Amino acid sequence: MRIELCLVGMNETVGFALDELRRYLYKIDKTIDVEPFYYGSYTPTHKSGIWLVADPSLAPAVADPDIDDAFKISIKNNAGIIAGTNPTSVLIAVYSLLKRLGCKWIRPGRDGEIIEERILEPLNFEYEEKADYRFRGINLDCKASTQTAIDMLDWMAKEGMNNYFVESLAPEKYFKGFCYYNGLEEDDYKAAFRMVALEAKKRGLKRHAVGHGWHIEALGHTDHTHVAGLTDDDFTEEQRSKMAMLNGKRGLYLGQNLFGTQLCYSQKALRDAMNERIVEYLKENPDIDYLHYWLADGCNNHCECEGCQKHRPSDWYVMILNDLDRRLKEAGITSRIVCLIYVDLLWEPMEFTVENPDRFILMFAPITRTYDTSYSDFDKPAEKTPYVRNKLIWPRSAAENAVYLRDWQEKQLKGDSFLFDYHLMWNQYKEPGYRNLSRVIYEDMYNLKNLGLGGSVSCEVYNCQIPNDFPHRIMARTLWNREVDYYAEELECMKETYGEDYEKAFNYLDAVTKTFSIVYRYYDDAKGTVEDQKALAPRIERLVSEFTPVIKENLAKALPNAQHISWELLLLHTEYIVEYARAYCVKYQGDAEKAEKYLEAFNAVCDRIHEKYHKYFSIYFSKFSVKYYCDEITDHGANVVLQ
Repeated sequence: MRIELCLVGMNETVGFALDELRRYLYKIDKTIDVEPFYYGSYTPTHKSGIWLVADPSLAPAVADPDIDDAFKISIKNNAGIIAGTNPTSVLIAVYSLLKRLGCKWIRPGRDGEIIEERILEPLNFEYEEKADYRFRGINLDCKASTQTAIDMLDWMAKEGMNNYFVESLAPEKYFKGFCYYNGLEEDDYKAAFRMVALEAKKRGLKRHAVGHGWHIEALGHTDHTHVAGLTDDDFTEEQRSKMAMLNGKRGLYLGQNLFGTQLCYSQKALRDAMNERIVEYLKENPDIDYLHYWLADGCNNHCECEGCQKHRPSDWYVMILNDLDRRLKEAGITSRIVCLIYVDLLWEPMEFTVENPDRFILMFAPITRTYDTSYSDFDKPAEKTPYVRNKLIWPRSAAENAVYLRDWQEKQLKGDSFLFDYHLMWNQYKEPGYRNLSRVIYEDMYNLKNLGLGGSVSCEVYNCQIPNDFPHRIMARTLWNREVDYYAEELECMKETYGEDYEKAFNYLDAVTKTFSIVYRYYDDAKGTVEDQKALAPRIERLVSEFTPVIKENLAKALPNAQHISWELLLLHTEYIVEYARAYCVKYQGDAEKAEKYLEAFNAVCDRIHEKYHKYFSIYFSKFSVKYYCDEITDHGANVVLQ
């Protein structure tokens, strides 16, 4: 069979979409003949090929074709169009078509690909789709290789995501932290990030950049790869005079945290220095689609001097944003700026108002929330705690956090906005069966519309595909279509991931989730879960003992490579959760010495997983998080601790 693919225009992403369609058609049907053609414009009278064209007039109507994704596929007997509102939409459409032809991508990378080889019939498809949310993205901030990051970007496009974010004024630092890249030169790390950025651009993914760090520039410290381990002695008296005053003293936050050191924002020269640097940075980096402008990290750490106390931190923030907008106008820069509602800034401004709301995108980052409930509770009655400088009490439930968001939306920014949440930053280590976590992700993505938010950019450790990648999948698919059937998606994912024994794997992971749920329950009812806490390790050991034969049976089968690896990952996961449960259990019962021995065994398992499957597993966050949960155990329950 012969298929003509007709490229319209020279856009890189549309060209890549054609290459991907051609490549996968060959993978499905090795007898097929796919011939590409290039045209300067779409010619409807030419009816012998499939046209790939980015033209909003040929796709479903959207509010803003440049950033809103929709597509139409109309093919009859190998002829017709694949039309998108923009180039990214064309690529998303191609992957949608390939899924209907049997292609499966159960996790990032070639080891997650399942292609059903067969002889194709002539293509006949007629359907169209439109994304429910404008912002569908992931923050790629963790220590990983360039290929791991590129694999994730590639998977994101395949699942209809359109935004990516790498924080910092030195984004190469994340590759610098990857253990196998030790010893490279500084230029090599920068080259690593440039490669990732190029791959994202090829797929048409919108780039978010920076976030925290502008305050560091204003202090004259420009090396953003070396901000840890500093002390007050590393700064001049003049620099310390610009830092926030806490308890009558100016200096680094907690004596060592430059990243979390707020400035004395009542000093106009400091505000000017930050904004001048942003204007300069945008001139140097015109490829950035959304620039994030956040203050320092940390909480309850704003300046207590007489000048700063005249206004809330959020009022100073709005004052700074308004000045930046004026400077950007003067420079002729139209870039959108993402402003952050986070910890102290949750409390809305009382005196100042954003003057040009079209410039800014509101980003809601409820870092103090828990994940045992979702935003399905968004309309439950909840009250804000009073604003008291540096003595703030943080909202914990999703419903409590939503109250703070509504005040910002009603009084300041009613336009573009998105959620910046942490579902897969720490909680995948607290709930290693992934079932409750996946359900919360789904409900949160569904309810973004009810919260008045235009999507989500997930702040996470993205190499977390053990035991499977359903959390990412349900996140992406609900952001594209919030009416997706959760249970149908979950079963389909399990079937694609594990093959014919998927129900056994599903039931096992469900039991793992239910058993580990005590780690969540401990937060709210430490004394009411004593027996369950003590029984965690024996129950997990029994589950693993009963299920391990099923894993070994499947490893002996002739499965597609991607499914074989899924069972390998599940086997490693059994060792991981057993040592985790043992360490947690004995620590709960007060035997710290024995807990350390089990943590050593747990770390050894992490080392083995990392050695073979680091692209699916963060060794740093796994070790850190599990030790943190064990160390959190007290007689009074756990408290939220912000690092």
